[in-house]
Amino acid sequence: MIWLDIVLCPLLLLYCISSFLRISFIGGRALTKSVAIDMQGTLVAKGNTDFFEERTKILISACTFLVEFENSVFLDDDRFSCYAYAGIICFAVIDVLMKLVINKRAYTIMLAHCQSEYPLEACGFLGGQDEIAFVVTVIENRLSSPVAYEMDPRQQIEAMLNMENSNLDLMAAYHSHPNGPSRPSPTDLAKAYSPDLPQIIVSLRERSSPSVGVFLLTPDSVQELKLEPV
Repeated sequence: MIWLDIVLCPLLLLYCISSFLRISFIGGRALTKSVAIDMQGTLVAKGNTDFFEERTKILISACTFLVEFENSVFLDDDRFSCYAYAGIICFAVIDVLMKLVINKRAYTIMLAHCQSEYPLEACGFLGGQDEIAFVVTVIENRLSSPVAYEMDPRQQIEAMLNMENSNLDLMAAYHSHPNGPSRPSPTDLAKAYSPDLPQIIVSLRERSSPSVGVFLLTPDSVQELKLEPV
């Protein structure tokens, strides 16, 4: 298996490093339930790390199993391959799990809301359970602007409390770009107060065929996630 080591191990190492950085950044995206007010009086959704911890346990368990299995099969000279292949398989599993899953009906409702507010930016929340978003909560954009949004604070708090009372998780926030791309704008990055909460951006640049992206944002970084309607 020496030739496999020479060809595959550098690629596996690069993939593992990039995957580790990504899951470390993503943290607890899916189980946000609490809220807080920051020093500037801005409402902030705060996540916990249950999602990350669960995936870390999966990683450790899978690595342990694969290492023990391959150690029982291969010779000592092949141990490096054993660890490399175990690592890549586990990171690939986590890579598949790092996505935002949304019910197709909720997805349609979200798009319809964005279309109804055109040419102004629309905004709202997605709630759900078991890592599937299926509840859309429309929030008023108190800026009434085609290039910016700001959720009404009272409606925002009410929405979060209603989700908590209904045993729902806050899965994501969304807003539209009536004439822009489905990528974060400089304004979006400057107001990225909730790094653990996925942000869905709906582009209506082509109204007959909206494009949708989902991201984890900080003022200095953009991490794109997979979006899977089911």
